[in-house]
Amino acid sequence: LGSSKKMTTVKDGSVLQLTFDQAIVDRGAENDFDLDLGPFQGEKTIGLNHVLASLEHAKTDDHIEGIFLDLSFVSGGFATLKEIREKILEFKKESGKPVVAWAEMYSQGTYYVATAADAIYLQPKGELDYRGFQSESMFLKGMFEKLDIDIQFIRGSNNRFKSYGEMYTQDSMSAANELQIKMILDDFWADHRAAVAAKTGLEAARLDLIADSLMVRNDDAALELKLVDGLKYRDEVLADLKERMSLAADDDIAFVSLGKYTRSFTEK
Repeated sequence: LGSSKKMTTVKDGSVLQLTFDQAIVDRGAENDFDLDLGPFQGEKTIGLNHVLASLEHAKTDDHIEGIFLDLSFVSGGFATLKEIREKILEFKKESGKPVVAWAEMYSQGTYYVATAADAIYLQPKGELDYRGFQSESMFLKGMFEKLDIDIQFIRGSNNRFKSYGEMYTQDSMSAANELQIKMILDDFWADHRAAVAAKTGLEAARLDLIADSLMVRNDDAALELKLVDGLKYRDEVLADLKERMSLAADDDIAFVSLGKYTRSFTEK
């Protein structure tokens, strides 16, 4: 018997809309985008593999004219965001198609991804978090002492950087653990700062000063400090995208979601 399932199609002149409002996992399931269990829905996720495959396919897809990054929220680790950002840069370089980013509020993670765009827009009265990275640790030694519970943490004399058990046996961070966390954060910040510098043209020392001095206090400061290209409402950003795509002002943009776009070339 022939299948009655309708194939997913993408219109000519479409814009791939990337909205990372669900947890990003390394590999998404094949049915991530079409599983419907009614009121018994599980937690939805976005597969990094689907994101990267869609960006790769969109580079040479004549149906896709550009990308709209809707970045008000993103749930993913720094390594995941780095892969997505680098793939967007690759898409932009190899296809020549426009990429525009917009958000009501940029976290440091969403802003990092946005630096891959041709233009970064922030909603008026929106926020941009730019204050560097930090790490917090919880120590439970005092609680266990009050409960009269003895916790033993065994590690070799040459394993001072194996610090997981410290949260149970100490009331503060060891020097070794503090050193390794600082090195990790410094590395993350150097990568983040380089991405912002490449987009804005600001020097590293200037970006450090902006973050250390908490100079980004509102939307106007973000614009004045050249961290965003403009303060625009969503409809104004879409008008900018139309211009970049050489569309008439009264033309509608045909948006295609990540899920629909992934289905369009994987179900064939």
